[in-house]
Amino acid sequence: MVSHTPSSASGVAAAKFLDIKTRDELASILGVTFNKHLVYYLYRKPKKKLYFEFEIKKRKGGTRLISAPAAGLKIVQQRLAGILNGIYRPKRAVNGYVLGRNVITNAEPHVGARYILNVDLEDFFGSINFGRVRGMFMAKPYGLPPSIATVLAQLCCHENKLPQGAPTSPIISNMICGRLDSELVALAKKYRCRYSRYADDITISTTQRNWPSDLASIDVGASAIELATPLARTISGNGFKINASKTRLLTRGRRQRVTGLVVNKFVNLDRRYIRNVRGALHAWQTYGLADAQKFFVKEYEQKSRYPGKEQPLIVDVLYGRIQHVGFVRGWNDPVYVKLRDWFNHLSPKKIRVPSENWATALKHACWVIEDNDGTLQGTAFFLAGYGLITCSHCIGLNPYIYHPGDPSKRYRVAAKQRNHIVDLALLECLDTVPDARQLPPLAFASAVEYGDEITLVGYPDHAPGKDVTIKKGEVQGFTTKSGIRRFNISAPIVAGNSGGPVLGRSQRVIGVAVTGSDKLSTAGETDEHGVIPISALTHLTTYKS
Repeated sequence: MVSHTPSSASGVAAAKFLDIKTRDELASILGVTFNKHLVYYLYRKPKKKLYFEFEIKKRKGGTRLISAPAAGLKIVQQRLAGILNGIYRPKRAVNGYVLGRNVITNAEPHVGARYILNVDLEDFFGSINFGRVRGMFMAKPYGLPPSIATVLAQLCCHENKLPQGAPTSPIISNMICGRLDSELVALAKKYRCRYSRYADDITISTTQRNWPSDLASIDVGASAIELATPLARTISGNGFKINASKTRLLTRGRRQRVTGLVVNKFVNLDRRYIRNVRGALHAWQTYGLADAQKFFVKEYEQKSRYPGKEQPLIVDVLYGRIQHVGFVRGWNDPVYVKLRDWFNHLSPKKIRVPSENWATALKHACWVIEDNDGTLQGTAFFLAGYGLITCSHCIGLNPYIYHPGDPSKRYRVAAKQRNHIVDLALLECLDTVPDARQLPPLAFASAVEYGDEITLVGYPDHAPGKDVTIKKGEVQGFTTKSGIRRFNISAPIVAGNSGGPVLGRSQRVIGVAVTGSDKLSTAGETDEHGVIPISALTHLTTYKS
């Protein structure tokens, strides 16, 4: 992970959090006083006035109770949530309510799977009660005194449960699920499956020919899914209930969805989503904005929304939906570009291209890695959800990284996880690295196909004054080494490129450059400019030097 020096009040408070001994110390790091503020919210103010409760309709029927905290309590909860987010270390499988992760990072591990099992946890926040929250704060790794744990649980809970609508509920739910995530990661690994969780959505997938019956079984005649004892017991043993009506086992021949995204070949939006956006733009262009708005309001009245809130304008909704297309498919994707330009032609409110140039983002994410004796040189890059990545063969005895923009500043690194056979490594930054950007990953190479366009980034034949090199190419074939299905690209990989990222069509990392030529002049003499798929990061193990 990138090392950061706390630069905000919440960062400083996070560093002191685990040393809290008194309620006054707790109040202090929350920016209030215990007797004047916390006592008021915890004991004096009527419970009915602490939260404003209302119901919203669910998309598939039923209602959801939202408990919105009063303004003063909300501010305290926001400060506490910031502190807890500075302490909590999410596992790689956790994608909901985690900075830098989203529905895309949750869906990517399951791209190209033969089977995908979706499991929904029933009444997710409601099943986390006061006692569980208090017990979590007293247990390892937090180990807070009972009096402090009690106050924290009181601040986070309403009517003996986590309220949906409080700023603290998302981070608390992830902290509570720490044991569940660990056990499900181990269970999935045991049966050669992949696991991810986005809030209450659990996904387990496999590329095996047969689905492991020790996880779930299907009654073909009744089209019913029944979770097997190991999986069901793991979930129930962690205090959660399974929503059987939302449990699905999706096979490769069907449209496979994970947190609303299609993952059959690569992470994508459902075609109906794109068609609906096109249809709305067409109605706007053909009948005018007023009539398109009337039709939209009629349809939108069935959707969930805050009571008393004004009906949204179709201009604002289309703006958001088109940007979602770009977020999922990539900002240079032709479908997104066409929808964006169509919208900009019709609307006075313009969709602007992301302000930061993509090449600039790549420069900030990619660094040169060397060792003190100067015998090794390669590329390393920061990958969202992982940290600093490079090839194992690029790491010398005393490795460090630097950026060509300021080569005089060197930052020490060390192997945190490593696999010599696969030739990948995750590095730990021993010094604080400023202004490091993280590239978004595309988790599994099953999304890579022959002929796909790629972008190779790195520092080939690097010398002082040279900038990052960005080359376009395409996938030219596949080869298997050490049990890993690598792919070869037409863009020449030259010494110094090793350890650098290879990006796919959606500008997400699909692999790490590993083999090529010693010099650019001899690049055409080899047919194997090889790339390790980013999925091979799952083979990394803790490394001890």
